[in-house]
Amino acid sequence: MEATRKRKRVSKNKKNSWRKHTDITDVEEYLDDIRLQERTGGIAADKPDEKLFFFAKKDEEDDSVLSKRQQLRQKPLRCHANLEPDSHIKPIISSNVRNNSLKRRCTATREKITNGKLSKIEKQAADQRSEALLRSKNRRRQSRLPFQASYDLWSTDGKKVVEEEYFAKVTKKITPKVPRHMKLKPSELSAVENPHPGASYNPAYQDHQDLLHEAYMMEVKKIKNENRIDKQLDFPTVDQAPTQESWLKEMSAGLTEEDDKGEESFDDSGDEMTGNQAVRRENKKTDRQRKKQQNKKLKDRQIKDNKERRQRDQELFRLKSIKREVTRVEKVREEKLKRKQFLREKFKNKPKKLGKLKYEVPDLEITLTDELSGSLRLIKPEGNLLEDRFNSFQKRNVIETRIRAKFKRKYKDKVFEKSGHKAVTG
Repeated sequence: MEATRKRKRVSKNKKNSWRKHTDITDVEEYLDDIRLQERTGGIAADKPDEKLFFFAKKDEEDDSVLSKRQQLRQKPLRCHANLEPDSHIKPIISSNVRNNSLKRRCTATREKITNGKLSKIEKQAADQRSEALLRSKNRRRQSRLPFQASYDLWSTDGKKVVEEEYFAKVTKKITPKVPRHMKLKPSELSAVENPHPGASYNPAYQDHQDLLHEAYMMEVKKIKNENRIDKQLDFPTVDQAPTQESWLKEMSAGLTEEDDKGEESFDDSGDEMTGNQAVRRENKKTDRQRKKQQNKKLKDRQIKDNKERRQRDQELFRLKSIKREVTRVEKVREEKLKRKQFLREKFKNKPKKLGKLKYEVPDLEITLTDELSGSLRLIKPEGNLLEDRFNSFQKRNVIETRIRAKFKRKYKDKVFEKSGHKAVTG
């Protein structure tokens, strides 16, 4: 005899306790039974007697002829029986499955699908697929064919060339393809520029004057830059020089204000609290307040969505103004592109800043009118060939701009005399 279980006494004044302490196993068993009946042919209580019961007719001749093993072979398999459509429950369709039925399509796409019309992109894709399939078939067909030499067997030159190409292809010794920019020159300037006509040993008067004017303008530009720097770094005059009173005023400025600020910050520092303050029981939000706050957030979000939707709808009526804005933006872009191309063409032959330093044009090598000599024998050598080539490399962007490094000793040289080399006195 089973011992009677003592009934647990619990309070059921809340829904949580109802769910926790109420026994609903009989209800769940009943619902499971109903679902099983629906999956396996329908509810038995709603079916008529003809579907529930049947008359078993025994065929004596068949039983006598067929054995038990043969009867089992004729019986349908369980795996096939489970696939029979005997359930009245609709299949579960997940929310992320896209329904591509014709009913959901618009009328234009529905007509295209029914009539078999393809868009321009779909036709292009079909053509590309057919071309790719044809290329792959040709590639496979060529790979199956044996190697055929397209040269004269008795000539030595042609045979040697083809053998070398085939050997390089098989052994992977073909040189890699060089990028296009590797063959481009960094500048279109010639390596050796023609000198100015006025730099000749016996120049014409006008050419020599043009060269002198060019050198003069370069010097004027240098002097202007130096004067500009000196002007920016100009030392104040006697009237503008600071006095003792101005120095004391500048040094004592802000001392009293800082002290006052410091005292105020020190006094106010006690009232401020760092970190999150603790929430007291009476200040804690109730479930009703939280639900109200959540509903308010949902309403605000709906208002915002409706506002955005109205703005999108209104944009349909301003298509002309949008088109004007697009044309204006495109025009500005075209102007910028033209300007960029113009500047690129303008500065394409000028030296670029490849490093920290900027390229500076060296001074022109000129001879004054008094120093000119009409014969080659009396010419004095000027300039340096290595420096000229070095400046040419920098100007043609072959190397970055460089200057000679200044060597500075960290320590002074020590001077001492060895004992073996001292002068002998006696």
